[in-house]
Amino acid sequence: MRSALLGALLLATVGMAGCRSEPCGHAVEKRDALRLETVSRALRAWHAAHGRWPTADEGLMALVRCPAASASGIDCERFPATGYATSDALRDVCGRSIHYALVGGQPRLSAPGPDGEVGTGDDRVIEIKTTPTGR
Repeated sequence: MRSALLGALLLATVGMAGCRSEPCGHAVEKRDALRLETVSRALRAWHAAHGRWPTADEGLMALVRCPAASASGIDCERFPATGYATSDALRDVCGRSIHYALVGGQPRLSAPGPDGEVGTGDDRVIEIKTTPTGR
């Protein structure tokens, strides 16, 4: 029993260390890029349906469930039953949260890079630009 517990702990530790050091390198980076693109598409669909981007307070969870209707002005009757994304899609391949911010009124998505910290030079970032029509 004790050896099984130690083995599970070792696997969990090695798995998380692998995310920090990215032993698979390009493969992890590519999967994170796909996750960011998936969330980007969900954000665009949300914007098309509701005419605005989620606020910083609503964040990416607005893609999963309808924000409080009274505060958001969103018609929850029109919100898809399955949401625009799953909560799992809002995490990078290492299980860390994808971060959302509005920068100059435009969404910015970022996933922590190999160092596991947001706001450093190794982050993976997508800035969503809208056309003059807002789409």
